Amino acid sequence: MAEQNRFYFYYSWFGYFALLSDEDCKRFILAIKDFVVNDRETELDENLQNLFDLVTDQIKSDKAAYSQKCEKNRQNGEKGGRPPKEHKEYSQSDEEFLNEWNSK
Repeated sequence: MAEQNRFYFYYSWFGYFALLSDEDCKRFILAIKDFVVNDRETELDENLQNLFDLVTDQIKSDKAAYSQKCEKNRQNGEKGGRPPKEHKEYSQSDEEFLNEWNSK
């Protein structure tokens, strides 16, 4: 399975940042980065920890959904994928249209 190289940062989370001091906001964002990049949880004070748990639960949920989608796509790929489209024969009027279009 391909490694997921991004995560969603939801707009609704910005409301939480308004409640934080600049220093707490910085610590929180660095903790999220450490969680996403290194899969490591940073020790935070109680208020930040509650917010961190809320956000990381969503990140975990998104990651699980991505893994399920990848697995489903892998299984579908093993079936051979979508059959190729049949090429239709062009009628005289189609060819005339294409020639006219290309001459412009």
